[in-house]
Order: sequence, then C-alpha cells, then structure tokens
Amino acid sequence: MKRKIKIFLPFVIVLLSALPFIATAEVKEIIAEGTYNMGDGETPVTAEEKALLAAKRNAVEEAGTYVESYSKVNNFVLTKDEVKVLASGVMEVSVLEKKRTIFGDGFNFWVKIKAKINPDTISSMARKVKEEDAVEEFNKVKDAYDKSQKEIDGLKKQLAAAKDADKVKLEQKITAEENIFKANQWIEKGKSLLNKGDFEVAISAYTKAIEMDPASSRAYNSRSWAYCENKQYQEAVQDATRAIELDSQNHGAYNNRGIAFRRQKIYDKAIKDYSSAILINSEVAFYYNNRGNVYLDMKDPNRALMDYDRAIKIKPDYVLAYTNRAGVYERQKMFDEALADYGKSISLNARDAKPYARRAEIYRIKNELDKALTDVNQALVLNPRYADAYNTRGIVQRRKGNIDAAIDDYNSAIAINPDYAFAYNNRAYVYMTKGDLDKAIDDATRAVKIEPQYATAYVNRGKVYLKQGNKVQAKEDFSKACSLRNNDGCKELKALSK
Repeated sequence: MKRKIKIFLPFVIVLLSALPFIATAEVKEIIAEGTYNMGDGETPVTAEEKALLAAKRNAVEEAGTYVESYSKVNNFVLTKDEVKVLASGVMEVSVLEKKRTIFGDGFNFWVKIKAKINPDTISSMARKVKEEDAVEEFNKVKDAYDKSQKEIDGLKKQLAAAKDADKVKLEQKITAEENIFKANQWIEKGKSLLNKGDFEVAISAYTKAIEMDPASSRAYNSRSWAYCENKQYQEAVQDATRAIELDSQNHGAYNNRGIAFRRQKIYDKAIKDYSSAILINSEVAFYYNNRGNVYLDMKDPNRALMDYDRAIKIKPDYVLAYTNRAGVYERQKMFDEALADYGKSISLNARDAKPYARRAEIYRIKNELDKALTDVNQALVLNPRYADAYNTRGIVQRRKGNIDAAIDDYNSAIAINPDYAFAYNNRAYVYMTKGDLDKAIDDATRAVKIEPQYATAYVNRGKVYLKQGNKVQAKEDFSKACSLRNNDGCKELKALSK
C-alpha cells in the first residue's frame, strides 16, 4: 500500500517544549493538519501518532517564520537550523479533531491541531538551543526517523508480495520498527518533562523508551541526564556507561557522564570523559566549555581559558563561554578583558542577568559607581531573586552614601540566601558606621559562623569590639584574621599591641 504523502516527522518536535507560559504577550496560534495511511502490519495507535507528527511538522513551518521574525526584532542571533529547532520547541499543541477513514485495504488517519506560541518563551528557549547543541540532536532524530520509516516502507512492500510463510517474520520486523518509533516518542516526552523540571516523571518516560527499545543508546543517555538533574549521580553514570557500551561513538554520553562526575567532584574522571567526547567530535563547543569548568574547579585557570577560547572559536555566539571566560579574567584581575567578554555576552543575549551583575561588580571594583548601579539594576529587573546582585548594589549604595538603601539591599540578599556570609559581613560594616554596634557584632558573628575562615569578618567584628572598649575580644579577632594571612588583621593586631 502506498502512502498518500511522504512525511518527515522529527521526533524532536517537543525537544524543548512545555516551559510555563507567561501571559504578558500576544500568543500566536497556528492551525495545521496531518495525515498518515496505515498499511499491513502497522498498528492504529502508531499510525495516529504519525498523523499527529505530520500535523506538527506542518505547524513548525509557519512557526519557524514567526520565530525568525520575532528573533530578528529582539536581536537574537540564530541560524536557520536553530530557528527550526526553536520553532518546534516553543509550540504547545492540542488536538482539535481526528478521524480515520477506509483507504484501499487500510485506513487513513487525519488529525487537526492547534499550536500555540508564546513569544515570552522564545528568549529562554533560544539560550537552550544555543547551549545544548540542540541542532545536532534535531538532525540525529530526523535521520533516525528517515531510516526507520524507509525500513518500514520497504517491509510493507515485501509484505504485500510475500507468501503466507514469510508474512509473520515481516510483520514482526514492522512491529520492531514501530517499537523504535514508540521509544523515540517516549524520549521526546521525557525531554519535555525534563524542561519543566519534572525529573522523576521524565525518568519514568525514558524507562518506557528503554523498555520499547533496549538497544537504544539515546534512551539510556537521555535517562542519564535526567538522573543527573535529579542528583542521582551514580545512576547517571551507570546509564551513560550503558549508552557508551551500546554505541562507542556516543560523544553525548561521555559528556553527560563527565557532568555527573564533575558534580561529584571526581574531576580526573570528568576530564577524561570530556576529552573522550572531544576526541570523537572535536567540533562541539560545549564539550570544551564543560571541560574548562572542571579545569577551573581544579584551580587551573590557564587550561580553562584555553578551553573557553576553543569553545568560542567553534561557536562565536556562545554566550555561556564568554561569560565563563569573563569570570576567569575577573579572578585574574584582567578587568578590561572581563568587561569585553561580559559586554559580548550581553550583546548576544540581553536577557541574561548574570553578565550584567558581574559587570556591575567590576565597575564597583573600579569605583565607577554609576555604571555599576545601572548594570546591577538591570540584573535585578531580569532576575528579582539574584542575591549577589543585591549584595553588589548594597556596596554601591554604601559608597554613594545611601546607607539605608544599602541595608535594604543586604536585607534582600539575606532573605533570598540566609547563609550569605558576605552580605552579613557587609551589613555588619554598615551597622558599625551607623553606630549600631550590637547589630554589627551579631551580623559579623553570623558571617564567621557560616564561613569560619572569613578573615575580613573577624577584622570587622574586632573593630566593633574595639569601639565598645572590649580589647580582649578585639585582640582575639585580629589574631584570628592575622593567622588567616589577612594584612588588615595583622596591622590592627600590631596597633593594639603597642
């Protein structure tokens, strides 16, 4: 039996979908239809799913035009392939109608859908597409589907001409191919759940995929990532290892296992896995970025910089790599280089709070307070629960003489992160300058309780004790700071000892 139309049905239609919509912009609605002609050996359930995917494919074409236009207006730098993946990811699909009719010796399945696109999700999705190498995944799924559907088409032709003795084996082969299709459907459901943060349910979906196709390296690798996100690192390592056993060229599995090792602080194994991923495919930017992160964890900034450089060379619009490289420059006090990279990150994605917050911190260090305030305010517009940004703004406000505003910002930082030692110490300093010495001691004490090696907090508390006339406690705090190699502590101790 011949099909009415040839269908390209990427399983990755829901690759990045199902993030919660924010009703602050007009929602785009697309109506689309899809059909599939079921042949001998196929099941109605699978045929209906293929008709649904055909409708989604047709919706993606119009969605891509909308996403491309929206992206240009909002200065998102996207390739044509990335637009296609993003369009498939931002659609929320509901079935309006469906029916089946007799077609020759089989059935024709027809589905009509409504696909909604909320523009407010496009920017967050765009970053995922950029940083998770979703285009490669999209193409892999497309190729897998094409291969599977070609195999089914061939088997159906053989089945039509086969003798009764051969039909059973051919039908079994068609069933096996349908199981692969179903497995990939479960993988995509898992991906959608993963994006929503439903890690345990996503794990269940991937487990279903494995049940349908136990030889699927992709299914094991997908479940590995879900386990990793759910902080089940041993299970993540086991699944990634199984994925590699099934496909030794699965570089994504090496990457996922590397992430699981890194989160367990098993840095040597993480480096080895990232290097293996790079050896298989040296043109995936985020493998270098991930390995750079481990080198940074291992306090090897020079190797980290080399990997970030390589990631950016491969992917010049890789926002995260610019932000990470800027962080290394910042630690090395190469502020001009750091400012340039944070600026590049912002130019590529103006809706990410971190580059603004970090650039504000550098401007604070350089005492360019107005620039710092502008950036940190923008960071807080983008992420109102950014504790570090409140802390930075508190310092800027204090330096500008806005003491009460500074206290308000430290309060906000601590409300978000009750174990924020820096914010307690900074608030202690402001209380000390205001003369609220008891509050200052309480905050400095809280800071050293959270971070027992926090030398500056000991110095501040020692100064408060000195203001209270408690030289014994002051000397004890200055001694502690000096033992931690804090120059201010040593100077205060020396002055007190005279």
